[in-house]
Amino acid sequence: MNSETYIIRGDKSLIYPGKPLDIDTRKKRLYHYTSFNSFVKIWLTKTLKFGNIMDMNDIFESNFSSQCHSIKDMEYMNLYHEEKKHYKQISLTMDYDSFIQGCMSPMMWGQYADKAKGVCIEFDYNKLMQHIEPKMLHNVVSYVSILPEPPKITQAEVMDFDSFFMKNRKNFFFTKHNSWSHENEYRIVSKKEFLKIDDAITAIYITKCSSYECECIEKLLEGNNEIFFLCVYQDFMPNVGTYYNICDVKQRKKSYFHDESRKML
Repeated sequence: MNSETYIIRGDKSLIYPGKPLDIDTRKKRLYHYTSFNSFVKIWLTKTLKFGNIMDMNDIFESNFSSQCHSIKDMEYMNLYHEEKKHYKQISLTMDYDSFIQGCMSPMMWGQYADKAKGVCIEFDYNKLMQHIEPKMLHNVVSYVSILPEPPKITQAEVMDFDSFFMKNRKNFFFTKHNSWSHENEYRIVSKKEFLKIDDAITAIYITKCSSYECECIEKLLEGNNEIFFLCVYQDFMPNVGTYYNICDVKQRKKSYFHDESRKML
């Protein structure tokens, strides 16, 4: 297939493969992968929970280091470690390119959405930013082959950790090793426990239409005409291989049950 191959997805004609997007376009929609049970909590409380940095699956983040050359340095280092533990984060995925939306990553579905049995929540960037409080940090994550040098902590830093972390926020919170670049992450950092998300959800994605979870989400969405309920499912194209397609859940269920009925004939 060449770059002029068109694929019809919903009511859009998309060119395969996708073309690069500028950063403002990539982050217009942000996506959060989670389990079904966590989605229900998010939906009912209209909040996202910040995750403890010590629980991250990136070993460089969960085992952060600092330079230490003396006993005094060790005391400062321990204070730095304790301070950094207070910061928590929410990870969101951006659109990848003009063909692959942030909800279409097979790796993200498998790793963060309960092996594709969970949910991907889509947020409108501008509406989500309305809930960002002054002391919360947020930015696109940069991916590098060599991580920045660990900081040297002195008494000056210990006396004013807030300024120190603000000055070094790019290295501390928004730079990761490029082995994680597939996450295409937009991150929100805070010392708080929860982020409000009222009216910021624009779509909910699942992969299993024939499921108890799908039926539950349909019940939760009853009477809500502002949020799209969509299915991301595997499809196949000659010379391309397996890729993800997107359509309305009702449309997908109708097609699915029609195919199942035909198999029974």
